[in-house]
Amino acid sequence: MTETIIKCSVFKLTHSLLGSLLFMGGGFYIFFSDGIRSKVIGAVPIIFFGFCSIIFIIQLFKTKKILTINEKGFTIHQFDYSVLWEHIINIEVKYFSHKLAGKQVWLCVEVTDEAKPPPTSEKLNKFSDIVGKLIDFSDDEWDSFDIGTEISDSKVKPQKILEIMTAYLEHYRSSQVQ
Repeated sequence: MTETIIKCSVFKLTHSLLGSLLFMGGGFYIFFSDGIRSKVIGAVPIIFFGFCSIIFIIQLFKTKKILTINEKGFTIHQFDYSVLWEHIINIEVKYFSHKLAGKQVWLCVEVTDEAKPPPTSEKLNKFSDIVGKLIDFSDDEWDSFDIGTEISDSKVKPQKILEIMTAYLEHYRSSQVQ
């Protein structure tokens, strides 16, 4: 099996950039209306969506990898965290919607104790804290997963990513039996 690289979708990033620019344009329209109140109200979308636009432009030029999957395991590039197939217990794709985070698709992985992120994995733990505040992870269906990454912006459909990872996992497990 060859290495599989899952990247961000340029199409989705471009649409997000265009949407941000449109809302920023609406902010300029309000800003240049008469009155001091319109200046304050118009400045908010200009600043917020201007910041979003900068982020989308940077991401468009970087077009970063989300996952690299190979015969040894996989790497989540957002955290620079790798997991070997021998440590995987379960892989699932989870869909959720939240009023702050919107609709998202997550790749969730349950791993053995040896592969769990160490408490010193600062980048991973900070992200988990932020996500934990957005999502109520006390739900039983989320409790068993140790590692996760958001895959809504990938070029590849979430179910296809799950199929690819499952095929690699099955290939690894069948090679261990022989």
